[in-house]
Amino acid sequence: MAQIWLKSLIRCGMQWGIVLCFCSSMLIAQTEPPSVKSSTKPAFSDVQHELTIAVATLPAWKAERNVQFRAIDAASPALRDTLNSTFRSRTTFGELGFTLRYGMVIDEKVSLSLAASPYFGSFASEQEKKDRVYGVQFDFTAGYRILFGQSQSALWLFAVEPSCRLAYTIGGYSLGYFSGVKKEWLQFGETKFYDAETAFHLIDNNMGIAPCVKALWNPGGGVMVVADVSWMLNFSRQTVFNIAGFGADKQTVQWLQKPLENESIRYDVDGKSVRQESINEIFGFTRLSASIGVAFRL
Repeated sequence: MAQIWLKSLIRCGMQWGIVLCFCSSMLIAQTEPPSVKSSTKPAFSDVQHELTIAVATLPAWKAERNVQFRAIDAASPALRDTLNSTFRSRTTFGELGFTLRYGMVIDEKVSLSLAASPYFGSFASEQEKKDRVYGVQFDFTAGYRILFGQSQSALWLFAVEPSCRLAYTIGGYSLGYFSGVKKEWLQFGETKFYDAETAFHLIDNNMGIAPCVKALWNPGGGVMVVADVSWMLNFSRQTVFNIAGFGADKQTVQWLQKPLENESIRYDVDGKSVRQESINEIFGFTRLSASIGVAFRL
């Protein structure tokens, strides 16, 4: 599973990096001094860079339901394994994680930032992940900073920043892990998994927007205390089964994705087979998110 998340992080990081480089080059170009003298102060004359580190309650929820998971591997009838797991899913309102955010503040007003927010559950073992929502959220945020007060060591003391985020979440939900009973491996399609902890997950990719309000306290010295609250709304979602485990060498991790509607894997909730159109009734990466941390002026 670690390789899955690493590849996803690298791919999304490159995409966000391109966006950030483009935004930075546009801002730098606008802050270059004009070749002709002018009495008018140029737009975007002051660009500050900030790095925020925060602990966050990330948007995730899960309803209490009776879950039945069943998978039948593709081996010959004499060696075919049937995997069953029945449990009562627990109610969840939010999952803890942390946020790393890099931002630019233009003229102490306009704020632009990019962030990565991994859920702590993403680093848990397969045993700890079962019936747990996890993932990583990437977002681009644009806001407007309203300043209040003034201290001896800072130009402003308090600030409120309404903003809006465009977020992409690579999420997951663990259905458990299994090993072969009649043989050493489990087979799905042409892929064989030689792993005592062959993991079965739902991989859940989401795109959404989140109105947000941030509060900042600036005592000076280039360090600020930051807290924010937002509400995530998704407008795009795609969910698939993911099987992950060691290959024949028992060192290389391999994985296989299958659609929710397939012949070998079944995921039932309260006696009904889950489909893409009904997944929103069971769990999701939406609703409330909040964080508190510190921001450093670079």
